[in-house]
Amino acid sequence: MLFGYARIGNIGFALERCGFLELYTLVCYLQNGTDQKAIDIFKRMRSLRIPHDYATFAVVLKAYSGIGDYCLGLQVHCLASRMGFDNDIVTASALVDIQLHGHALKFSFEYDTIVGTATLDMFSKCNRRSDARKLFNSLPNPTRQSYNAIIVGYARQDQGLKALENVQSLKRSYLGFDEINLSGALTACAAIKSWLDGIQLHGLAIKCGLIFVICVANAILDMYGKCGGLMESCLIFDEMKKRDVVSWNAIILAHEQNEEVETTLLLFISILWSTMEPDDFTYGSVVKACAAQQALNYGMEIHGQIIKSELGLDSFVGSSLVDMYCKCGMLEEAEKIHYILEGQTMASWNSILSGFSSQKQSENAQKHFSQMLEMGVIPDNFTYATVLDICANLATVELGKQIHAQILKL
Repeated sequence: MLFGYARIGNIGFALERCGFLELYTLVCYLQNGTDQKAIDIFKRMRSLRIPHDYATFAVVLKAYSGIGDYCLGLQVHCLASRMGFDNDIVTASALVDIQLHGHALKFSFEYDTIVGTATLDMFSKCNRRSDARKLFNSLPNPTRQSYNAIIVGYARQDQGLKALENVQSLKRSYLGFDEINLSGALTACAAIKSWLDGIQLHGLAIKCGLIFVICVANAILDMYGKCGGLMESCLIFDEMKKRDVVSWNAIILAHEQNEEVETTLLLFISILWSTMEPDDFTYGSVVKACAAQQALNYGMEIHGQIIKSELGLDSFVGSSLVDMYCKCGMLEEAEKIHYILEGQTMASWNSILSGFSSQKQSENAQKHFSQMLEMGVIPDNFTYATVLDICANLATVELGKQIHAQILKL
């Protein structure tokens, strides 16, 4: 009964029916996205001095990973180490140097791979590659879940080669493949445009019977699209028994990157007619296609659709709109969108600078560059190239020398 109430999301009722220790163990089986609730329960357990077991630490580390709180996750990892779950003191010391509040009793538990894997997953999701690598190497018997965490972590951070190195290690371990590590490996291939590795993994997905698992099919579709295999992407998309918005985004992106603007727009119309709702990534990709061909009318229609959708402007969609309006010569509209974005990205700043520069409005471009520096944004190579062009147009030798000096320091 208790598990039933928890699984349907009635956590409040479950709280009334059981103690905190039982409930916290129960959180292991919850998939209601209630990471903060799990953390609150853990804190209550600490205040009541209720003992912890390996399942407690595995779940709370997963919860901190879910909310991306690296610092507090490290504190929990330290506590797990001090309570006997981690016998590798060197690794623990290298990972953290945090003062823990309160006192922890030392138990006689041996190192537990479940806790280690949960910590590894937290490090990976919090972009702590070095810590994740050290912890993975310290695991006495890595499981398939451990490999999943390290492979997906590297893939998400565009560390494709390192992800594929761990795929080879997984092959040698004979632990087997599943939809998580396969989709992560395919994402890594897409990041580094490794066509041959992607084809091999495609074959492996067929061999393992995972080809029709939607996350694997989406990863294969995305891999071919980013490696320039538009025809292969279309074949995979057509053969998919089930599609979600990720599938549509991948095929739209594949056509956008191959400058197939008309097909990109037709696919966007198709998704509007389907039961799928476009998301930020969908709109951003379609707007980029319009920008590439300076298709202002289509771009303005898409902008209107974005407003109607009430999705708001995230950094990707906003930057794409700024770029589109700049390339179409509508600088005032581009400027307006740029400054209402919650967080201006490097792409948005570069679009503004190059847009004003290309329209021979170098003084305005210089003004935006000064604002960019005042806000603490660090220029990249494209920015420097654009600003040097602006200096040439304005014949401002002194500023050009300053920019040149900054470039030499890089």
